[in-house]
Amino acid sequence: MCSKTNIYLVRHAESVANDLKRISGLMNIPLSEKGVAEATCLGFDFFLNKIYFDAIYSSNLERANRTAEIINDFQKRGRLVVKKEKNLNEMNFGNAEGYTFEKLAKIYPKAMKSWHELGYPQDIPGQESREEVADRMLQAIKDIAKKEENAQNICIVSHGMAILLLLAKLKEVGEKVKNNLNIIDNAHYIKLEYDRRENSLTIK
Repeated sequence: MCSKTNIYLVRHAESVANDLKRISGLMNIPLSEKGVAEATCLGFDFFLNKIYFDAIYSSNLERANRTAEIINDFQKRGRLVVKKEKNLNEMNFGNAEGYTFEKLAKIYPKAMKSWHELGYPQDIPGQESREEVADRMLQAIKDIAKKEENAQNICIVSHGMAILLLLAKLKEVGEKVKNNLNIIDNAHYIKLEYDRRENSLTIK
């Protein structure tokens, strides 16, 4: 059993909705051609840097799962089974799913204002809260690390807003997340460390 596990938390590569500047949320959107190339470059980068994974997880959504499968293609130890976890999904943006940002500003101006000022939306009917997203992400990653008790390195592919809100929780950032953090780019990652003794997750 490993006392500590490295978590490589990846934002999925560019999706068709990213390219069209649409809010995806829980919509099942595929990668764009550029996204496939981005995921390929990331997988190759892990290979070149001799970063090999003992387990690979993704959200239930196609854009994240496809990114994970492409990363999996470059694993020197042979392909793994990419495991899906719904609690790694993107924020549920409620009634605004599929909207362009222009449409969001027109129909839900308060939500667009909060997104611009705070870094995340509020007041969209049916949306998840900042706290709900961060809590489920944190619990999902801890549960994965506990389950993969012999893993030294785990790759987890999730989504931009979900990762942002998790990081804000880990850094204990106040209401204005935008002042402290930005959404990471597509096909980029943040390295975390899970301490099994402390049951803690920290940013490395």
